[in-house]
Amino acid sequence: MELTPGLAATLADAVYGVREQQNVRRAVARQIGSPDVLEDAFDVSGAAVAGMSGGRLLGAKSGFGMVLHGRGPLEGHVAIVTRGTETQQDWLSNANVAYETGPGGFPVHAGFCRLYASMKEDVAAALRRRNPSHIHVVGHSLGGAVANLFACQYTLENRGDVHLYTFGAPRPGHGAFSRFLTSELGAERHRRVFCGADPVPMVPTWPFMHAPMETPGLRSPHGGSLMSIEAHRIPSYRNALDGYSWREMQAAQGETPFNDTFEYWIGQAMNPSFGMMSAGLLWALGRALRALFRVLSVGLVLVGIPTLTALDRLATLAFGAARRSGEMEQNLLQVVAGFARFLGYAAVDGVNLSAALLSHVFTAVFDVLARLARGAIDRPA
Repeated sequence: MELTPGLAATLADAVYGVREQQNVRRAVARQIGSPDVLEDAFDVSGAAVAGMSGGRLLGAKSGFGMVLHGRGPLEGHVAIVTRGTETQQDWLSNANVAYETGPGGFPVHAGFCRLYASMKEDVAAALRRRNPSHIHVVGHSLGGAVANLFACQYTLENRGDVHLYTFGAPRPGHGAFSRFLTSELGAERHRRVFCGADPVPMVPTWPFMHAPMETPGLRSPHGGSLMSIEAHRIPSYRNALDGYSWREMQAAQGETPFNDTFEYWIGQAMNPSFGMMSAGLLWALGRALRALFRVLSVGLVLVGIPTLTALDRLATLAFGAARRSGEMEQNLLQVVAGFARFLGYAAVDGVNLSAALLSHVFTAVFDVLARLARGAIDRPA
């Protein structure tokens, strides 16, 4: 039995109240107006789970999560809910993209791993002498990344039937970590919800990866046509998902066009309505590069991973993970022109394709998206 999209998103919203209020009932009331919306499913009495975020010199302890025990139809279930960031100190965890060894020995984002490690003891204490049948791990933004690590831990420990729900989460770890979660949870027990206009799920870029790897995730219908900070906020996700079932969300994703070719997708990218900061333009460029890689057998390991974005595929070309060929040159120049439009530049004419050009374009696009993601993560709720 899994949580509905609405209940999972409400939990991901409610947990933001624990940053300054350790009493969970009061924290939930402060954040979403009333604990009543959760009390049919979970006992909201108890204290928040503390965590340490930020750099080594600026680390600050604050409420980062809550562990709720199910009631009624969810008797025997547990929800581990972790929050995103609201302060500059918290953002330092997101800025640190070094690796550390996470649960299972997998390489994961260092900042996310340190926050997870600082919360483990409190979470374990809340589960002590409990034998849950189901563990629901929920989080938005940074909280979604940390939720991936807890889901990995409890999957390895065989502590009940683990389900993972994330909203607007950044990528938590390297491919080995994502492959493990994909093999253990699959798409049925891992609901990764993102918005095409939300910059946060696009970072960190390759070789960090999302799970489940066999699907692109579930696109939320909110966000508008331009990349934005507003698209990342958890109330935006919660309002958009209200009343949906997971089956309905899956059905709303749409099908891949029959003509899934480079020519089709680069044509879509040239849509006159797509311009500077267009989410649709980035989506189309990502599909165009995927189609090009497939036809020319470039970066075969990466071709079939639908979670990779336009920026990820550009990174593999710029940094040599995918080998370019002469056949690709004109196609890639069209892609470069598409990225130039995204950045608001004039048409790119008379340039020669090179690793330096691809690296320059990657850096320019990444800087824009990373700056927007930082702003989004600093005001997630």
